[in-house]
Amino acid sequence: MIVEVFGIETFLPGSQIDVKPIRDYDDYVNKTMEFKIIKINHKFKNVVISHKALIEEDLAEQKKEIMSGLEKGQVLEGTVKNIASYGVFVDLGGVDGLIHITDLSWSRVSHPSEILELDQQINVVILDFDDEKTRIQLGIKQLKPHPWESIEASVKEGDKIKGKVSVVADYGAFVEVAPGVEGLIHVSEMSWSTHLLSSHKFLKVGEEVEAVVVNFNIDERKMSLSLKQLKKDPWTDITEKYPVGSEHEGIIRNYTNFGVFVELEEGIEGLIYLSDLSWTKKIKHPSEFLKSKDKIKVKVMELNTEIRKLNLSHKHTMENPWEKYESIYSVGSNHKGTIKTIKDKGAIVLISNEENEVVEAFLPRRHMEKEDGSTLKKARDKTTDQLKELLEKAKQQRNYKTELEAFKKYQKAPMPEINFEAEFSLLSKVLEGVYLLEDYSDKIKDLVLAQGELLSAKMVVALLNKRGIACDFRDSRKYLITDDHFTDAAIVEELSRQNIHELLKNIPQNKVQIFTGFIGANTSGETTTLGENGSNYSASLLASYIGAEILENYTHVDGIYTADPDTVSNTQKIESLSFKQALELAHFGTEVINAKAMIPLINNNIPLKIINTFAPNDKGTLICKNPSQKKGIQILSVLDKMALIHMDGKGLLNKSGIDARIFNALGKEQISVSIISQGVSERGISFLVKNTQANKAQAALANEFNLDFLSNDVGKIAIEKNVSVLSVLGDTRETFSKAYKALIRNHIDPILINNTVNSNNVSLILKEQETNKAVNAVHSEIFGVVKTINIAVFGVGNVGSTLIYQILENNEEIKNRKNIVINVFAVANSQKIYLNKLGIDENWETALKEKGIAYKIKNLIDFVKQQHLENLIAIDNTASESFTNNYETLIKNGFDLVSSNKIANTKSYENYTSLRKTLKQQHKKYLYETNVGAGLPLIETIALLHDCGENITRIRGVFSGTLSFLFNEFSSSDKCFSNILEEAIAASFTEPDPREDLNGNDVARKLLILARELDLQNEFSDIKIHNLIPTHLRKGNKQHFLKNIKDLDPVFEKEKNAHPTENVLRYIGDLHGDLQSDKGILEVSLVSIEPSSALAKVTGADAIFEIYTESYGEKPIVIQGAGAGAKVTARGVFGDILKLS
Repeated sequence: MIVEVFGIETFLPGSQIDVKPIRDYDDYVNKTMEFKIIKINHKFKNVVISHKALIEEDLAEQKKEIMSGLEKGQVLEGTVKNIASYGVFVDLGGVDGLIHITDLSWSRVSHPSEILELDQQINVVILDFDDEKTRIQLGIKQLKPHPWESIEASVKEGDKIKGKVSVVADYGAFVEVAPGVEGLIHVSEMSWSTHLLSSHKFLKVGEEVEAVVVNFNIDERKMSLSLKQLKKDPWTDITEKYPVGSEHEGIIRNYTNFGVFVELEEGIEGLIYLSDLSWTKKIKHPSEFLKSKDKIKVKVMELNTEIRKLNLSHKHTMENPWEKYESIYSVGSNHKGTIKTIKDKGAIVLISNEENEVVEAFLPRRHMEKEDGSTLKKARDKTTDQLKELLEKAKQQRNYKTELEAFKKYQKAPMPEINFEAEFSLLSKVLEGVYLLEDYSDKIKDLVLAQGELLSAKMVVALLNKRGIACDFRDSRKYLITDDHFTDAAIVEELSRQNIHELLKNIPQNKVQIFTGFIGANTSGETTTLGENGSNYSASLLASYIGAEILENYTHVDGIYTADPDTVSNTQKIESLSFKQALELAHFGTEVINAKAMIPLINNNIPLKIINTFAPNDKGTLICKNPSQKKGIQILSVLDKMALIHMDGKGLLNKSGIDARIFNALGKEQISVSIISQGVSERGISFLVKNTQANKAQAALANEFNLDFLSNDVGKIAIEKNVSVLSVLGDTRETFSKAYKALIRNHIDPILINNTVNSNNVSLILKEQETNKAVNAVHSEIFGVVKTINIAVFGVGNVGSTLIYQILENNEEIKNRKNIVINVFAVANSQKIYLNKLGIDENWETALKEKGIAYKIKNLIDFVKQQHLENLIAIDNTASESFTNNYETLIKNGFDLVSSNKIANTKSYENYTSLRKTLKQQHKKYLYETNVGAGLPLIETIALLHDCGENITRIRGVFSGTLSFLFNEFSSSDKCFSNILEEAIAASFTEPDPREDLNGNDVARKLLILARELDLQNEFSDIKIHNLIPTHLRKGNKQHFLKNIKDLDPVFEKEKNAHPTENVLRYIGDLHGDLQSDKGILEVSLVSIEPSSALAKVTGADAIFEIYTESYGEKPIVIQGAGAGAKVTARGVFGDILKLS
């Protein structure tokens, strides 16, 4: 506001008008008031004044007077001054107090404005105050009796009670059964079904519900409720409803690698093992056979009510066909079948019987001989390669005649009566000449290789005619005219087109024309070949000359995929591609498309369809000008067996003509260059050639630049062989970004990166041994298909084994929700490791025992490299210090880390920072949430507060779930301490050696971990630890300690009797002091706690942590929950795995 003082305009900031917030500035216009000048700027003639400063001076004495008269429990009258989301500020007549939102009402409050409004006059009670900081903590709800005091008489366990849902969380829902009285319905108590993923899917806030009281504790003011108890437990009469041998219908609820879970009714679920799904099919995963939520018929095979285990079978609901098949498919009987797939070891054949039942049969390769004597193959053996071998043997004057006779026999096998005399005679004469001369020319090579095409085409014609399909044999040498460049001849377009057009005039109707591929002839009539993939080129030329509507290419694959199916297991077939995309693929290694063969089709707009010879009715992949495929298609292609040539030197800088000299030299030697990369400074140039041409290229360049070497203008011409090109074809730069991130995350560093001007194609030059791993990692990232996370679990004790079973049980659900499969490829104890690329199953413990091998960490690393595994995470569930020495090795070999082992984070500060440095250098992550709070989000919360700049002033709490359980039981019962400790050991609440809990080291390590999260440089030796173990039990082995466990009883009984009976004992970790300095104060001790303290109210094996910050003041952030137990810790480790995934 502008205020006139002695005729001078001064400035009054809104914040300086009053100590109370100003709601309407118009109330002050034309009002005369007193002000204090707080700032004068003579240069700019600016004066700042304040009325608030005068009020504060008057209030200072008033505050002192009010504060001196305050007492806890005192009731005062005040005015609501301000309302915030966390509470209400009340003016007590010169001094403000805060009512925290939790102290407004015994009922749950979403916002303070629901209870109070501005300027409202209210009575408040003093809960606490601080004279120095003039902070006053107020309450309203404390003016009324606690509602729990009046409900005790009306509620008992087993009662049905009604209420309204007040809060819904993942773990359960709170129901208000009376004002200020809430009970918790845990998610496990909502239904007898085991498939409630979240309470949100079951209950809604505000919903009226009825529930059964299953636990009521007036002292702790806790009530546990159940919805499912309203219904009868379905397992009580399960033997009557689902006896062994009975058949039922159920719903598929969940998959695992070893079977499928079927729900028969709510709360009744059984498992069908893979082997019990079908009599006739070999099923690798249930998803091949069934879909989630499908209905399925099952038969009860086994029922165990004690452990609630129900084994089911689907195949036993049907008659066992093998009893019938045994007579139909007896040894020696003959049957006709259809080839489903052909593999290296044999073929899968589909055989139908008279009842149209289809049976899958395996045909071993040794039995793959047909009636005509020929052998069933993926495709005809490569005749061209056999002829090349015959030429080489003849040239080397080795015995080629035996193989030639075998070749003749093989070629005639499908039809022995066929006449191949002309071809065989020519081959015999030519090979004999080569043998005598010990050499052959490209012209002779073309002539020999052409015989393979002639033999194949004549055989096809003869077989088709025999089956009643009229056809003619056409020797392409009469029609396709080429130049004289033998082995890679170029077509003479005009002559070839005229020849085909002339032929079309004379072709008889209804006759199929069979042309030889790959071959042509020059104008002198000499045989030539059209180079690599020449048959495809021949076909596209013929299609263009006759004006075909479409060219269908029958090959050994179903079409074009997003990546090579032999390398990537979850590739997706592409229904259609543009000509441009197909050309890019052809250039970068896709075998089924040839760039040269595409040109005639593109020029004449003739679509090309790729179809599997063994699946002719399949859609295949269509390549055309305007494909139906949506924009954004992305494909991975690999060009292997390449070499990178790098040439550099100071004389190349700004010197014209260098590039021309390089490529002229390579061109003279007919060396093809695929990718070129040049530095901005032009001091170096790199390019790719085939491995086989690398040395030749180096020699050509050395010859061209020999004088430049002498003048030191060229420094070196280096070769790096055995590299691959991984090409990513897409429409945006985002495609490349995803690909590069996937590589870096998997510890793959490209040698070279090259992209096109329009950014539609990015090529990554990689070491050949990294290619498979790279393709799988990039494919998962780009296509959003199921990503496989490969994990190695070290330590298979309570936590480790529980984690493995949690992963196996939940993997299918995670796959459906997150598109992630967690593949446990390695499990290890201290002595053995079991490795399986495809992952473990429910029999992993037997596999580790029987198939595990003694190991060092190098064995794991070597296995990962050999199997090209990507997305690696190592899990440390050991308690071993020696194993933590492997962390840096694992990180440097591409592993992220998850650990429940605290030791790595509590070694020397030098080791601690060294590990973080390695993680940063290698772009890897290390998660260890379970190091401190088991499954509680403690480390994550502290790290977030610290990273956001929040000043954390103190952290204290019950850090050990084990010690929480021990002292809860000990403080509230008459049991001996040793008996309670034995219960904790049996429940797996303790470390393997319980002394690790009792000596305070476990709590101390946790406290040190939190200190280091705040960038404090404390060492373990800085911690003041109260060791709970009597001196004489500290040494010796675990068995010695357990044998003398009763010696603990008098020690703790004395400790208990030394404090007031109403107090409880708590083993507390406390981090305090100046936490902005290099080191804090860390203390671990057994203390007596008053019952009113939050630390005293923790129950069972819960842990509780108080985080004090500058912003939150005296009200700490409290995190409480289960602090011990294998299931809780394993679930926390599981959570860290999913965060990394």
